Amino acid sequence: MRRITLFLLLLIACSSEKPEIKAKKLLETGKLKEAEAILLESDTPSVLSRILLGEVYTRMGKLDRALTAFKSAGYNLKKDEKNFLSTGLLELAQKAQEQNYYLIAREAYERLLEVDPDADIGDGLKFLADYYFRLGDKRKALSYYEMYLNRGGDFEGIATNYAQCLLAVGDYRKLAEYYDELRKIREADTDWILQEGLYKLAEQLYEEEKYDSALLYLKKLLGLRTNDIYTDRANLLLGRVYEAIYDTLNAIRAYSDYLRSPRKKGSQADEVRQRLKALTR
Repeated sequence: MRRITLFLLLLIACSSEKPEIKAKKLLETGKLKEAEAILLESDTPSVLSRILLGEVYTRMGKLDRALTAFKSAGYNLKKDEKNFLSTGLLELAQKAQEQNYYLIAREAYERLLEVDPDADIGDGLKFLADYYFRLGDKRKALSYYEMYLNRGGDFEGIATNYAQCLLAVGDYRKLAEYYDELRKIREADTDWILQEGLYKLAEQLYEEEKYDSALLYLKKLLGLRTNDIYTDRANLLLGRVYEAIYDTLNAIRAYSDYLRSPRKKGSQADEVRQRLKALTR
């Protein structure tokens, strides 16, 4: 009789075990189908059940279902639930990235950053930045590149894309701050990005009547391996800057360098010749 009673008590204890606990045990032993079945039994699954279901689907390779399950956990989470969800989302994002399911990876990483903005997602930030860069959303890409750099990411691995983003959003001053670092990068695009950025910044400073700073960046531009287009533009603006500070001799030199270029300039060249005549009277 006593044995029967103990058996019944054990049976009751087992039958009253929470589905989350049962599912977690099954998950840990690799019995994914059984874990899925238990978690799907309830019409009103708990937050933990939803997160566990996401883990089950991630292990099964059903990544779209895993993302849906994780997202269904909502935002009003306790600390342990948040930690559990963060771990599950990171596993999903990395697995999706490895298998080239980039949309799922992107959503999983971004949901993870919503849950825990300080989460360590490794190269996930670079992945997000590159994802938006390829889409052409340079502003969004820039925000992730900067987050990546602020968390100790490698500049050289993102240098050209990051510089293009700075150029696209018009942050020429910050681009100029990376002048030395970008000069060290042996990539074809870095020079033209720097040339365009330095010219735009010098032009901006000229319009703001900050002539000394404009001269500084124009000289840096001309110190690069510039093509004829940038050399012409820089020399023309250089002449205007020197004129503005009444440095006639250097203005004449800059305008003369501009006119010596073999490129045809049409009416703009005529205007420069007129300026030279006025300066040499």
